[in-house]
Amino acid sequence: MAPRGLDIPELDPAGGGVNSRILCLLEAPGPQAAQSRGGSGFISMDNDDHTAHTMFQLIADSGVRREQLLLWNIVPWYVGDDHRIRGVKQGEIQEGADLLAELIELLPELAVVVTLGRAAASGWARVKGRAVSRTVTLNSWHPSGQALNGHPERYEHLLMTLRLAQQISEYRQSPFRPSWSS
Repeated sequence: MAPRGLDIPELDPAGGGVNSRILCLLEAPGPQAAQSRGGSGFISMDNDDHTAHTMFQLIADSGVRREQLLLWNIVPWYVGDDHRIRGVKQGEIQEGADLLAELIELLPELAVVVTLGRAAASGWARVKGRAVSRTVTLNSWHPSGQALNGHPERYEHLLMTLRLAQQISEYRQSPFRPSWSS
């Protein structure tokens, strides 16, 4: 259940929804996703901000199929003020992890979780221990300008991580896997 009074954007209608096989977990939605800030009301790579544009390009370049992808945030509500977003707090990560655990229950096809940044990795570690053994976890950089500017190797790492996520997803879906594999 969502905490009262918080602006939690909806899932991307162009994404995989409950049929998603890959979850990309970010930190928190920016103002372009927050409806109360005039944003779209969706966690989407179609939003008009730098991180969304970077994610759109990464997904296109990596071969990840959008209909198998779910974008979400470990803290799924806007944490800024009227001027700018702020970093998330540990209590918010814990509260978001509780909500993420509920969301994971609705994703029976989920095969890969890609954490994007430290906050997402920290929150996912709290959820993964709750019997989410069917997923592979991959960790990479947050796709924000702050994390990537001046670090082209980080973009390359993100790209390789997403390509690997797609490969793992395809492998898990393949009818040709040996019967003894998990």
